[in-house]
Amino acid sequence: MPRLSVLVVLAVLPLGVVLGADSGVSRTIDTEKSVMTVRVFKAGFFSGFAHDHQISAPIQEGSFDQTNGSVQLRVDARRLRVVG
Repeated sequence: MPRLSVLVVLAVLPLGVVLGADSGVSRTIDTEKSVMTVRVFKAGFFSGFAHDHQISAPIQEGSFDQTNGSVQLRVDARRLRVVG
């Protein structure tokens, strides 16, 4: 069975939002400057017939919680685009 490797990258995440966060405080992500990018890599027996993909979408809403190291994002699935 073919396997896919998926890597999610937050592109252009404003560092001031993350680095300026106090301990235990959830901060919102600047949606005007942030993009979610998903990279899917081919793997497995039939990988010679597959392609790597990069999918991108603007972030509608999001937050970062430094205490538990979690990120919550919301994107509009209709705005997902295959890049390159």
